[in-house]
Amino acid sequence: MADSLTSHAILSIKEKIGYGLGDAASHIVFDNVMLYLMFFYTDIFGLPAGFAGTMFLFARAALSPTIRRSAFRCNPIASCWPPPAAC
Repeated sequence: MADSLTSHAILSIKEKIGYGLGDAASHIVFDNVMLYLMFFYTDIFGLPAGFAGTMFLFARAALSPTIRRSAFRCNPIASCWPPPAAC
């Protein structure tokens, strides 16, 4: 297991395109959800746009330590099945 953590795997072009398309698809979905939430909060709920944007900023800042912590604990490239209890 220590060898798999220290060795660097080189991705083929096909894998790079696959990861890129998957990342693009997740961003399309996330951006559409954020666009709808901004529309809902400003036009339907009646909040000012600056307040809704600030709310998104604070929510993102509050979640960033949690996201980083889970990314460092669960490395999908070097993990094995079953996943460790830390994940």
